[in-house]
Amino acid sequence: MGMRCEYCIDIGRRIKNAREERRMTQGELGRQFGVPFQMVQRWEQGGQLTIERIVAIAISLKLDPTWLITGQYGVKPELCRALSETSLRMDRAQSATDMMATMKVRDKLRRQIDPLLGVQPLSLSLCEVLRGLMPTITLASQF
Repeated sequence: MGMRCEYCIDIGRRIKNAREERRMTQGELGRQFGVPFQMVQRWEQGGQLTIERIVAIAISLKLDPTWLITGQYGVKPELCRALSETSLRMDRAQSATDMMATMKVRDKLRRQIDPLLGVQPLSLSLCEVLRGLMPTITLASQF
């Protein structure tokens, strides 16, 4: 289990408040993501979440992801939907090439969203790491 931090607890509190305002149970929210209600409990108690999961939760609860993270507003809904759709395409990728193309799109979206959320982007994207490993992955898949 990861460390709990103050802003994670704040995000969890906002998730819980928004869920309760919508008269939704933890189980109902969890089913939307294919996770048990205990996972939703962890989120609400300040468990660490990825930016993609926070955006997906915000969309599910019809919230601005910036508000969910910072308590302030700012990310355009179109960017949030695009990031969520990109995450779905990554889950459904049929090949390493598909995955890399989708990750490139996701990285481009993250470069637009992260500054609005006050998140420092990584200097080396996962896509760049995979691109470097691609010859090895391709060679290994031939065996």
